[in-house]
Amino acid sequence: MGQFISYTRIGVSGTIPLSAGFQLVGNSLIGVLIFGEWSTVQAKIIGFIALVLVVVGIVLSSKSDDQESSNANAKNIAFLLVTTIGFWIYSSFPKLIAKNINPNVNGLDYILPEMFGVLVGTVVYIIGSHSTFVYRGKLLWQNSIAGLEFGIGTLFYLFSVKQNGVTNAFIYSQLCSVISAFGGIWFLHESKSKREMTYIIIGLIFIVGGSILTGFAK
Repeated sequence: MGQFISYTRIGVSGTIPLSAGFQLVGNSLIGVLIFGEWSTVQAKIIGFIALVLVVVGIVLSSKSDDQESSNANAKNIAFLLVTTIGFWIYSSFPKLIAKNINPNVNGLDYILPEMFGVLVGTVVYIIGSHSTFVYRGKLLWQNSIAGLEFGIGTLFYLFSVKQNGVTNAFIYSQLCSVISAFGGIWFLHESKSKREMTYIIIGLIFIVGGSILTGFAK
């Protein structure tokens, strides 16, 4: 729900890189502190250098020419950070269960409960935002195609978490933030100045670079 609200506040091109960066930092720390990933000193050094690059990328990609807009963005970014906690739990929960409760569970075991959780969360958001009229429009059902695609991606992600660990699985899944950021600008016509575009491009380079570097922290 938090990410949907952020789409309306700072746009897709602003939300996706920030959300991906916050999730990468949070999931990496969870992987290190809770699951013992990055077990060697060398891995920790590489990993934390990578996280610094990601944080720099987050700051750059959220820069705005308008000072008033920047102040508003600070509040929106703080809101997005708080709501990102849900993504941290979502990403780490399968690994937590496999490690502490039942090592024999697989990705298929998570699909039904997570699907139910997403359904309930969506209904609560629609009712809370007084948007129940969307159920009567064909656009919602057309977007179900995107939902199906996301579900398939989630299934493979859950398998990857168990096989590759929380940190690496998430890194590989979030490189799509580059496509999402430019898609919001090109296809959704979200307005950006030349200076803001420069910051976004440099910020995404840092995020992608940090993501790739984190993959070497094993």
